[in-house]
Amino acid sequence: ATSAAAATATALRAKQHEKRAATMFSQTEELMKFQFMSMSLSYFSSLNMLKQLREINADTTTAAVASSADAAAAAAAAATAANVPSIKYLKLGAEDVMAASLKKKQNELDAARIAQDDAKRSMSEPFPSEMRLWSVADVGRWLDTLSLSQYKQAFLEASVDGEFLLELRDEDLVQVLGMEHKLHVRKLLLARDKLKPLTEADLVKKAAVLREEAANGTRNNANAPTTSVVFSQARNGRLNRLEDSLNQGFPVDKEDEKGNTLFCVSA
Repeated sequence: ATSAAAATATALRAKQHEKRAATMFSQTEELMKFQFMSMSLSYFSSLNMLKQLREINADTTTAAVASSADAAAAAAAAATAANVPSIKYLKLGAEDVMAASLKKKQNELDAARIAQDDAKRSMSEPFPSEMRLWSVADVGRWLDTLSLSQYKQAFLEASVDGEFLLELRDEDLVQVLGMEHKLHVRKLLLARDKLKPLTEADLVKKAAVLREEAANGTRNNANAPTTSVVFSQARNGRLNRLEDSLNQGFPVDKEDEKGNTLFCVSA
């Protein structure tokens, strides 16, 4: 658009220059004719000078027009290359703007729907039990489940499989694989750490936790009231003791030897 405006301005200046030159030439010719009455030799010399001036003016005008044409052609070529419509035919109304906005929104919804479908499909297919055994395709499906499908191509080009994924560092994800968003990096690392195999120290901690939970369950069972005692509490309306028994873990849907539940006995 800037090139086209410059070309138009150049052509306009050329026309103004040609008009002023024509006026000047006309006045000069009249003056030369008047001087011819007194000096014929000077008249012919002036005519020769006038001819040269006309030739110079013609060359200048031709160059200006050619420059304007070249500038206009360059502007048209640039607009075509950029796929920009000509200003002459650019007539956008409110309906066009609204249609473009709706189309953009629809494209975004379609992209989100495709990403969601990819994530569901990836989650429906089982992964190998250990991340170390994952293939490059498995890593791509895993990215779908994390809604990070935009990085699949980068991981594919880098041939990131499960074993390599376990060794990736923060700077590898940012500088090599193009994960500029810090939360995306954090999300991927957290998900990866959850799937990492437990170390020996982690296994020892897990075993200790399991033993402690089992011991707590044994103690609770030892202190829990018997079925006959709880049903007696319900049958005789000892609500405070019944509440304590339920808080100690007595199952509310437990049945006695006759098939009655606590609700039946309480009623």
